[in-house]
Amino acid sequence: MRIDKLALATSALSLALTPAAPAQTPAPAAPPSPGVESSIPGAGFDAPESNTPIIRVSAQEVIVDVIVTDASGKPVHGLKASDFTVQENGKPQIIRSFYENMSGAATSKLKPVALPAGEYTNSNPLPAGGTINIFLLDPALPDISDWIINNLRTMPKGVPVGIFASSPSGLHTLQPITTDRDLLIRALSTPIYDRELNVPIGDWPKVMIRINGFNQLAAYLSGIPGWKNLFWFADSYLPPVMLMRDGGYSWGAQDMSVVHHAMDTYEMLTAAQVAVYPVFPPMLPHAPTPNIASNFDLRKAQEREISVGTAGAMRDIMVGNIAEDFGTVSIDRRNPNAVADAISQASVYYSLSYLPPKEKLDGHYHHISVTVNKPGLKLSYRKGYNSERTPTVDDPAPGPEMIKASMEGNALGATQILFDAAIHPLPPPAPATQPPATDAKLKKTKVAKTPPPKTLPYQIVYGFPASQIAFLEDEYQKLHGAVEFDVVAYDVRRARVASLTQTVTMPLSLDQFDQFASGPFQFIQQIDLPPGQLWIHVGILDSVSNRVGTLEFPIIVGDVKAITGFAPKTPSPTNCPSPPCIGFQGPNFNDLP
Repeated sequence: MRIDKLALATSALSLALTPAAPAQTPAPAAPPSPGVESSIPGAGFDAPESNTPIIRVSAQEVIVDVIVTDASGKPVHGLKASDFTVQENGKPQIIRSFYENMSGAATSKLKPVALPAGEYTNSNPLPAGGTINIFLLDPALPDISDWIINNLRTMPKGVPVGIFASSPSGLHTLQPITTDRDLLIRALSTPIYDRELNVPIGDWPKVMIRINGFNQLAAYLSGIPGWKNLFWFADSYLPPVMLMRDGGYSWGAQDMSVVHHAMDTYEMLTAAQVAVYPVFPPMLPHAPTPNIASNFDLRKAQEREISVGTAGAMRDIMVGNIAEDFGTVSIDRRNPNAVADAISQASVYYSLSYLPPKEKLDGHYHHISVTVNKPGLKLSYRKGYNSERTPTVDDPAPGPEMIKASMEGNALGATQILFDAAIHPLPPPAPATQPPATDAKLKKTKVAKTPPPKTLPYQIVYGFPASQIAFLEDEYQKLHGAVEFDVVAYDVRRARVASLTQTVTMPLSLDQFDQFASGPFQFIQQIDLPPGQLWIHVGILDSVSNRVGTLEFPIIVGDVKAITGFAPKTPSPTNCPSPPCIGFQGPNFNDLP
């Protein structure tokens, strides 16, 4: 088989931070939002569909998406442009375009596979159609898995959902976007030891942990065309991040650095076409007031009751402000189906556009008002836009910069190279033994106990179709390829505890290349890991094409019960009789060119 001077596995390379799409049926890309260039053409989705109230601003028009519901909360169909009135800063605007959007159920020909314990893949094809819904779990969130699972069970079939968790060690993917309820429930049913609730962090890191997580999601979701709902599950007396258009400045925030960070995050989410639904619970019940022995104790108890009530009232107002700035609603967890109801209500929306009175960016906030001439209807939409340059989301350059960002935990998984990975513990080295005594009459001496090892050996196995690797042909018809394999381990405080980089060079003749490309490729790394809860980042960089694939997975090294306080579960059976082995269960591998 003869190949060109630069033989690439695919003719179109998706950029960083993009989920995998079925290679054989690319869908048309949606028009990018202002200031953000879509980083993935197609992504397995049909034409842009939205079920969340978002505004897109350009030099020519302002597009307003409006959710309309009746008194019972059901979507309203069949309204016309003549039923709506739009104003900007109190002045009526001429509606230039109008259409009703109805989000259908998503479909996928490729069903994701639930891999056995110890095996992982970054091949998670996005379903076609439907609006993406993201569940983001806050690091201070208690276990409300049953409540979220109940909402999953009551949602219509075919709703795409992805589950992510923000923590001191970064933003983690608990379940990539899928319509498979079983996989979503499985992700939420697994004990999340790695939420790191007991890791002490200061007030500044608490805010920045969440802001960085939102920024990563904005970068990731900007590559997926269409509108996205982000349900932010948090648990605090006050929202940990004032995710508002003014960064909380109107609430008296004093740290202007945090205010500016929050404002930029708000703008990046807007540009990525993401609408945030804050999900905060009622005030948590606290211990009953103890027996009052004196007036002093009574006064302290009353002050505590007042402070709790005041904090709860302030939180409800602030959550309402966040929802209003995103044109959504705050979710009351006292309703067991609140999230499912919100997704159902947003399944129908109307998209209106008009030419702004001032096309130049003036740096001011422009207020928008939308009314409808039908009584008794409720309208949800973003109430304005900032007329200024939209901050750009972090988008690492291809190749080394992209894999570096993923290995440092500053970007979600890259899927230019699709691969599986498996991790297996290896037998620890045998302890040193003392030579036997030569004189039986020698007194017995106490043998010192062998201290536990500081690290334990693990084996990581990579597997992927060899056709994904690119080669350069020299003037002597010799082919040259080079693939870098990286693994980095972080503890729950985001401290790097182990790392390994290895590069495999492959000078091949044309006949050798034919043999190489005819089957899968495996590579094995061995790394020593310290005991504890760790996050493992693994990545592949094709140095010829600058294409990258990365993924991340949690692991507990050592005595699980001693580390987490929970008894270890019996691991699922693997596909392999004995390591090294990997199942190649990624659904896209057979479809790759």
